Amino acid sequence: MNNNPVNKVVVVGGGTAGWLSAGLIAKKLASSGMHVQLVEASDLPVIGVGEGTFPTMRHTLQFLGIDEDVFIRECSATFKQGIRFSNWKHDPAERPGYYYHLFDLPARSGPFDLTYGWLARESEEAGVLPFSHAVAAQAAVCDLGLGPKQKVAKPYTALNQYAYHLDSGKFIDFLRAHCVGKLGVRHEIATISSVRHAEDGRIEAVISEDGREFSGDLFIDCSGFSSLLLGESLGVRFLDVGNQLLTNAALAVQLPYSDPESGPILSYTHSQAERAGWVWDIGLQSRSGVGYVYSSDHATDDEAMSVLERYTGVNSDRLNARKIPMRVGYRESFWQKNCVAVGLSAGFVEPLEATAISMIEQSVKMLIERFPSRYEEMEPLSRHFNKVFRQRWEGIIEFIKFHYCISQRTDSDFWLDNRRIETVPEGLRARMERWQSFPMEEIDFNDKFEMFGLASYRYVAYGMGFNLGLPERLRNYAASPGMQTLLNQVRSSAAGVKDELPSHRELIRSVVRRAGTMGG
Repeated sequence: MNNNPVNKVVVVGGGTAGWLSAGLIAKKLASSGMHVQLVEASDLPVIGVGEGTFPTMRHTLQFLGIDEDVFIRECSATFKQGIRFSNWKHDPAERPGYYYHLFDLPARSGPFDLTYGWLARESEEAGVLPFSHAVAAQAAVCDLGLGPKQKVAKPYTALNQYAYHLDSGKFIDFLRAHCVGKLGVRHEIATISSVRHAEDGRIEAVISEDGREFSGDLFIDCSGFSSLLLGESLGVRFLDVGNQLLTNAALAVQLPYSDPESGPILSYTHSQAERAGWVWDIGLQSRSGVGYVYSSDHATDDEAMSVLERYTGVNSDRLNARKIPMRVGYRESFWQKNCVAVGLSAGFVEPLEATAISMIEQSVKMLIERFPSRYEEMEPLSRHFNKVFRQRWEGIIEFIKFHYCISQRTDSDFWLDNRRIETVPEGLRARMERWQSFPMEEIDFNDKFEMFGLASYRYVAYGMGFNLGLPERLRNYAASPGMQTLLNQVRSSAAGVKDELPSHRELIRSVVRRAGTMGG
């Protein structure tokens, strides 16, 4: 049995996955004498499909010792309060519309869950507010283009839950400088060409094209889609789920604002459904990131480009769009021997819910909370790690598929194919069958660390008009005076946000100005 201590971690690959991995490991384990080395090639492009994050990024940046104002200034970051889904429910030619998947939870007060009050009124009254607007004032904040907090709010605090939109390239440069300059990560530029294994199969070293060897005790594979260590060298299979998630390509563009100084900035990600996929629109400080995620089985590249032209109002010869092929799925295991895959080397799903960076955070945080001190500890730790992240990948796939399979659009084969029962994961199928008889509740979500729980499913389900019935046993509870009081509180809060919060542009301007006075 190998009883060697784990004293050195080698991260193979840079990007967001590599530098977040290196930084979090170095920060957490520095006091134990851990050495962290990151090896990255100098010529690999940034994928940058998703520039959106989860609210967990606030805690990650704080843990790394990063000032929020400086981060926002240096990474052209803005605030994200959720996702606005346009035209997902119906064909827009017949019934255009939108709903929000917000970061704020639907309102509750003591025993009262406003979701049930809304369900009772939705089925009985005309002119009821959409679900997201009725249960959370944050929907009004997004509609009005406001920021999630006041200009004088302390870093990482807010009235509303928020995450960030960021420039991927600038974020990587920012993390690199922070990890090397303040966390002691050793940085090497090298293109890895081969891997040396010990007799028991573990990785002893990775070897560069120019013959340099980088030895370590634990290796983090952040080599992207190639999965150089886990996939190629250790032979862990990729499980393709393209039969469930039908989109397999994206066109991405960057568009400067016509008025970069005073024009509005979206404080949410905009997702607009199209005939063969959907368009994303992410607002940064001086530009927007726009792209079309689509199924190449349902649209040609020229047709996809036409969608981007129509959405942006810019001719294709000026868009300079970049095509990104997407192989959707995940590895059969994520920790094999002494190698852990993080980021694209572990798996990839389309960026509909901006899960990529959050899965990086989750992977590394679980690793550092139960970090092996000796090689012999890796086997039981890896078994648990693999079980947890297999479930999390399956959960993400089910949630993304949920958006598609409950759509009422019938205007193209893409939407009809997404509704075919054989394309719906078995676990999601079982949940949806239960929800035909019972409203979704906490009991349907067994893992408290599940990325998308009750609130997320409710925003999507009720925004899309799925299963709006309410059992008779809940009607008296839903119609109680306390429920009406809670409903009125949300309406009052929504009506007052315009007087309480600045525009998103004003908030970003004040944060950048404050960061400049710090000299950070």
